[in-house]
Amino acid sequence: MNDTEGHVDILVCMAGTGGTGFGTASYLRSRNPNLQVVLVQPHPDSRLTPEHPDAQIIDGVLPAYDVPESALSDYLRPDWSDACINVRTEEAYETAHEVLRAEGLFLGTSAAAALHAAVQVGRRPENQGKNIVVIVPDNGMKYLSTPMYGKKMIKTR
Repeated sequence: MNDTEGHVDILVCMAGTGGTGFGTASYLRSRNPNLQVVLVQPHPDSRLTPEHPDAQIIDGVLPAYDVPESALSDYLRPDWSDACINVRTEEAYETAHEVLRAEGLFLGTSAAAALHAAVQVGRRPENQGKNIVVIVPDNGMKYLSTPMYGKKMIKTR
């Protein structure tokens, strides 16, 4: 809150299990009733399903939109968000690799997916000049032996 002088226009957060996003959105809406909340969830191609049993997933993230009501928790519900962005696991991997090369930040899949979505939101003309906050939920330490970082080498200059 200090970095934005208490003003946040848009919150971008992962669906996760819903608790962090729900709580943060509730608090920020108490400060700004016009807050827009963008929920990020795995693209249908990046979810384990009978159709995609071998899909690379975004760990710890559940979908909240376009799923049966019975699959939702008390906190993971689309009604506390205003919009949704689906992110493919490959997009999260690419974002993580780019941020590692350019900024030296070591992101996990959900952090990279959240950042990927926040960049999309920030590029929209209607969001120019707005304060956009993104929750970056994990780092890359537990992903060293996974396809995220083992799949291809991260090249430095």
